[in-house]
Amino acid sequence: MMKFAIAVSAVVLMAGTARAEEDALAMREGAMQANSFVMATLAGMAKGDIAFDAKKVEGGLEAMRFIAATFANHFPEGSGGGDSTASPKVWEDAAGFAAANEKWRADVQAALDNPPTDVASLGAAVGKIGGNCKSCHENFRIKK
Repeated sequence: MMKFAIAVSAVVLMAGTARAEEDALAMREGAMQANSFVMATLAGMAKGDIAFDAKKVEGGLEAMRFIAATFANHFPEGSGGGDSTASPKVWEDAAGFAAANEKWRADVQAALDNPPTDVASLGAAVGKIGGNCKSCHENFRIKK
């Protein structure tokens, strides 16, 4: 799982070095695809569909921590519109967007600081982290 975390981190890091406005949408989409993969894996473990593996949980949370720590950087002014599902509210309420991103990052960090040890504790962590996804998508995303 550590190799997975490193690979995801490398993809996101490479995306972060691209031209800001031209590639902002691609960077956001790449980060969200990686995050979605991690969440699907962790949720699968929490539901019992995938065998619980503490090392995979830790690696997934590490990858998500990196994504959360860099995600807000992928929203430079002027990078909305077109195919983007980012709501103008991202820039109109930049402080609110930053706070939502920080809450996500903090909840991921809390899960790393007190790692899930079984399906039940993983379910609680996934629920808390997933609540951030839902809240941000409801407040800062355009449904297309």
